Amino acid sequence: MRVTINDVARHAGVSVRTVSRVLNNHPNVSRFTRERVLQAIEELNFVPNALARGLATQQSRTLGVIIPDVANPYFAEVLRGIEDVAAKAGYHIFVCNTDEDPDKEEHSIKLFRQRQVDGLILVSPRLSNETAARIFRDDRRVIVVNRSWIHLGITSFVTNNREIGRQAADILAAGKPSCLAYLSGPVTSESNELRWQSFSKRASELQLETIKITSSLHRVPTVNKGREAMDQLLAGVTLPVGVFCFNDLMAVGALDSIAKHGLRVPDDVSIVGVDGIEMAARVYPSLTTFVIPKIHIGNAAMQCLLDMFQEDLQPKEVVIPSVPVQRDSTSKAKSDEWSGMPTTSIRR
Repeated sequence: MRVTINDVARHAGVSVRTVSRVLNNHPNVSRFTRERVLQAIEELNFVPNALARGLATQQSRTLGVIIPDVANPYFAEVLRGIEDVAAKAGYHIFVCNTDEDPDKEEHSIKLFRQRQVDGLILVSPRLSNETAARIFRDDRRVIVVNRSWIHLGITSFVTNNREIGRQAADILAAGKPSCLAYLSGPVTSESNELRWQSFSKRASELQLETIKITSSLHRVPTVNKGREAMDQLLAGVTLPVGVFCFNDLMAVGALDSIAKHGLRVPDDVSIVGVDGIEMAARVYPSLTTFVIPKIHIGNAAMQCLLDMFQEDLQPKEVVIPSVPVQRDSTSKAKSDEWSGMPTTSIRR
């Protein structure tokens, strides 16, 4: 039989109200009484009812996090950053995986609202702006990562995607390719579109032709999808070619495809990825990439949500810088071709 708060009160010889005060760490309880109640709780192996406590405090001490792909190392590290800050603040995290599906995403939001979580963090959401505006019209305890919804009044943490696309073109152009190619990520990804726009614009400035490989296969940007996209590119491209991949996972798959075609990296095909996952440094040849501070983003997003619980903060957009790290998958660039690490910027 489940032990109740009434059982604890009888065992400790105090009122139910006193037990409740101890559970909620109320200051108006003597040290002697508090120790007696805590001893009773331990002896009876009492587990407080979180739902009942939430009704009393109007807080569930739970948070919802929605991510596109729990198997992606990028999202795993962002989630770790969120959890680290949440745990220190006494919050529990529930996670929904959407497989890059906007319908699953909307369903997850409804589910979390039914569970009455205290706040939401959406990482790389795939919802349309119109759907987001409808869903979050009266809800501001929301943080979004890797998407800018500042125009909807939602605090957003984004990466410097335009700068990433521009620098990727410069890095690849150093290898004197015949053309540049982009292996696209999900078509619903804002980061994907911004990277492609700046990459193709910079390539045009460098007088280099661009090829974009986009397929329905690319909804979830995995190693396999990168391999398939590179197979498609190599079927008709003139070598040498410089290839910019949506993320490191796709770049790893692209490297595998290049090897199976008997081509050389970076002489025949040079490769640049994005994210800076651990795998990027371990593959052969090692992958040139843009390192994004994933745990830091998770930390900052979670802390911002906690701050919103304490006071009415104005929405802001925080741009998190990335750092280009050149390895063996690209030709060495001159030192003056690197612009260095940009600084974090905030727009309100």
